[in-house]
Amino acid sequence: MMQTDREHIFKLMTLKLSGLIDAEEEVWLDNLIKNDTNVQLQWNELLNAYNPKDIDNRFARYDKKSFFKKAGVFSLRNTRVAAGLVGLIIGSLIIWMSYKGPAEKKQTAGLIVLTLANGETIGLSGTPDTLTVAGTQFSNSGKSLTYNTGDQTPGGWNSLTVPIGMDYKIDLPDGSQVWMNSATTLNFPFRFSGNTREIRITGEAYLKIAPDASRPFIVQAGASTIQVLGTAFNVNTYDTAAVKISLVEGAVQMKAGNQAVKLSPGQEAVLQNATTLISHSFDAEEVLAWQKGIYYFNNASLRQITEVLPRWFGISVVMDKPDVGGDLFSGLVNRNKPIRTFLENLKSTTAVDYYFDKEGVLHFK
Repeated sequence: MMQTDREHIFKLMTLKLSGLIDAEEEVWLDNLIKNDTNVQLQWNELLNAYNPKDIDNRFARYDKKSFFKKAGVFSLRNTRVAAGLVGLIIGSLIIWMSYKGPAEKKQTAGLIVLTLANGETIGLSGTPDTLTVAGTQFSNSGKSLTYNTGDQTPGGWNSLTVPIGMDYKIDLPDGSQVWMNSATTLNFPFRFSGNTREIRITGEAYLKIAPDASRPFIVQAGASTIQVLGTAFNVNTYDTAAVKISLVEGAVQMKAGNQAVKLSPGQEAVLQNATTLISHSFDAEEVLAWQKGIYYFNNASLRQITEVLPRWFGISVVMDKPDVGGDLFSGLVNRNKPIRTFLENLKSTTAVDYYFDKEGVLHFK
């Protein structure tokens, strides 16, 4: 974590404890605390450093008069700061300056997690490292995972889970690559045995499959099966009523029950309600934009658009007026920018308005 990032996070933590943080920043911070082990431990250290009564009454027993005569620890845009915040700043600053990182203990909640067939879990978020588990050497860059199998590498199915607001890539030992979107799980064996190479995907992923004519690659996606020899395609199972396979290059065959469709590059197959299989052309730039943190929508309802927000920003969404959810819009959501950028653009070009409540829940009205 960069120093400037640590400073900004510290400021937000202090504002949160003092009750002065705004709703949008609190949502962002809460999501970071949930998904980043270092930030989570730093937050817990701050909480444990203070009397719960001080936290409850916003540190009102501290005096701010002499503090502001000294060099500022950091500036606040809003000068009407509660007196209790000053004491909190002083104490929190000491803790922040002395913080040395997480303790030596295993934490996987809200992180990118690899779960082995035997139930053992490995957290992959945070600092890059290399480790050997069950005869298998793993190299984790923080954004991607590679591994080398050995004679002792166990069989069985493992699972790789990417939580809300993150993405991750894994290189399989046959040379195939899988880019996973947020809220996605990949089930796979460490070694492909037999005459096929098979995996399962729940969520969304982009795959580049290494050619091997003697061992077709099979992807289980919802109620459908995709068979390939060597190709690149996108799998989306977020909406179980519309499982989509979008072919970029090569050739695939998608099967569902007694139905089957063969795709050519530029075609997309959709399994509707696990019963009807159709195909049509698709816009690759639009479908694959999630790899750059962008979600395009064209004549989509607000209800459809807001299904992406919890997955990307870790927030809950409520429609105060049910009829608003049916309005149609075109545009994009950029995960690399604050959610308020999208919300303000939506507000300025439509009749839709929004607000965050005290719990950080996003409401459309």
